[in-house]
Amino acid sequence: MEVARIIVGIGQLMVVNSPTVLVGAALGSCVGLMLYDEHHRVAGLAHIMLPSSSDGRVDGLPAKFADRAIPLMLVRLEELGGKATYCRAKLAGGAQMFLGGDGIRRNVGVRNVEVVKVLLDEYRIPVLAEDTGGDHARTVEFDTGNFEVSIRSIIREQKKI
Repeated sequence: MEVARIIVGIGQLMVVNSPTVLVGAALGSCVGLMLYDEHHRVAGLAHIMLPSSSDGRVDGLPAKFADRAIPLMLVRLEELGGKATYCRAKLAGGAQMFLGGDGIRRNVGVRNVEVVKVLLDEYRIPVLAEDTGGDHARTVEFDTGNFEVSIRSIIREQKKI
């Protein structure tokens, strides 16, 4: 059986019943947040661009911001039968893609990862694995059939988390 592949663009999120492969391409300073409830076989990927909705306009993309993406993702997981109490997380991205910079671009990758972790902690969702930081973009493929994440980068070997 052919498994569906869905690309999740910047500021988007997708929540599905297993099995599906969710793809987050070119995660530079953005964070790919993968949440899953293995017990109920529900999973999702959010392509988060900025830490807080106070950092810019939503522009019809509520998953653009960590503080909006995580609660929305949990609502959608529950709509498909999942439970926040069963959720686990994996993270990728959060690189330092901009040298120097000020304001919103200053350490945005690091700030994205920090805020995502704080929010997940507030929801008591453990981060089981991550590939974050550095200075390179990543593409993630989240196989919701086995909850494995394949990470590719131009300058690094492919790895799984």
